Amino acid sequence: MKAKEASVSAGQIAVFLVLFTIGSTPMFELGSEAGQDSWIAISIAAAAGFCLLLVYRALYNRAPDTNLVGLYKLHFGKLLGGLLGAALAVVFALESMRNVRDFGELISATLLPQTPMWCTMLVLTGIVYYTARQGVEAFFRVNQVLIPVLAVSYISLLGLFLASGLLDFNRLRPVLENGFRPVLHAAFPDILPFPFGQVMVLMMFWTYARRSPSTGAMSYGAYIGVSLFLIAVNMVLMMVLGPELYRLPALPTLEAVEQIRLFNFLERLDILVTLLLYIGLYVKATGLFFGSVIALRTAWGVPYRAGALVMAPLIFTASFLEPIMSQHLWTGMTVYLKFSPYYQIALPLLMLVMGIGWVKKKAQRQAGQGGAKARAGGQAKGREAGGQSGSGQSGAENAAAGGAEASGSGQPGNGKAGADGSAEKAGSQDGQQDESPGSDGKNGERNKARGAPADSDAKQPSSGSESPEAGST
Repeated sequence: MKAKEASVSAGQIAVFLVLFTIGSTPMFELGSEAGQDSWIAISIAAAAGFCLLLVYRALYNRAPDTNLVGLYKLHFGKLLGGLLGAALAVVFALESMRNVRDFGELISATLLPQTPMWCTMLVLTGIVYYTARQGVEAFFRVNQVLIPVLAVSYISLLGLFLASGLLDFNRLRPVLENGFRPVLHAAFPDILPFPFGQVMVLMMFWTYARRSPSTGAMSYGAYIGVSLFLIAVNMVLMMVLGPELYRLPALPTLEAVEQIRLFNFLERLDILVTLLLYIGLYVKATGLFFGSVIALRTAWGVPYRAGALVMAPLIFTASFLEPIMSQHLWTGMTVYLKFSPYYQIALPLLMLVMGIGWVKKKAQRQAGQGGAKARAGGQAKGREAGGQSGSGQSGAENAAAGGAEASGSGQPGNGKAGADGSAEKAGSQDGQQDESPGSDGKNGERNKARGAPADSDAKQPSSGSESPEAGST
């Protein structure tokens, strides 16, 4: 029996987009090069990211039944598209690995400094793998459980910042002190690829929500909402720390929350922020892990569970490539940011231009061929099953016809057998009615009456064996 295809709703896609985009973002000082104008840099990058989201959605609409790797194959052919899909699986795996490493570093720096980092990273990798084993639907339901926790926690933190009097609006001034150049340099290419360009992973999940007509609108709304949230978080951190302190700490959100002290007992809320970061890192690492496994399956037909079983140890092992945290950050902020525009921006734009018109027709043609093959297979199974059931049905009908003939030979109004009996009785009197002028026509009608039931009975088994509906039942 074919496994039931996973299906998610448009609301679940929106929740995942919010949690995924937040992810590990509060761990880093986005746009610190722009100083107090960092919130402007984030706004510009978010607007550019929204344009990218429109591009991704336009590409997806060409072939809603497939994912990004399937689109690679439609645009570039099976061979080159498969190679690009395998490369995308590696990229998603590396990004997932970076979140696993961030998780280990965060645990060691905050809650469990004496615990070996490999233990905490192994735990997270195991949780990610277990979630992947449960499937896409289970993962998206987990996101629905987590989103209220994040919403209430961040709103509470904002209220505590306001109550403690730590927000200083003067630290956001002067606006554009050094012009637009530092702002644009911070937005491109630093902020656009991370976190806004990473929403490309949605192209691996949109196909599971294709039955919902509001998936696109919900994705746009969720993106706008989470972008405004990240801009607000940046402004709050800048008003608490100021541009000088904002650049220094590796975890600016933790540094800002540690400043909260109310009523001489409400403090040490950095543990709450740490737990929120755990949630974001889990969702982001798991979403990228799913994207890697699905890309590998679509590119080369690797079974889903086998791909997950291979990718999990590779991600855990690769998380030790950078021996120290500074090298890990340098790799992410330089190598990754320089490489990511090629597959986040350049390749989708190339696909958008080169595939106008013909790609959608090609996808529809392939879908039609696949549907024809499925129908042909269903009809063949139906004939086979119908032949088996039809042979038994014809035997039963013949037995019933024989019984009716024996019991109803003298009753012309009781069905086919009765009609045969009356016709034979009438035929025995033909010699006495030869002087009648219409005897020849009556004899022809009687002969037709004799042959009709036999023909219909002979055709019944064949009609039952050819019916696909009979085979399906």
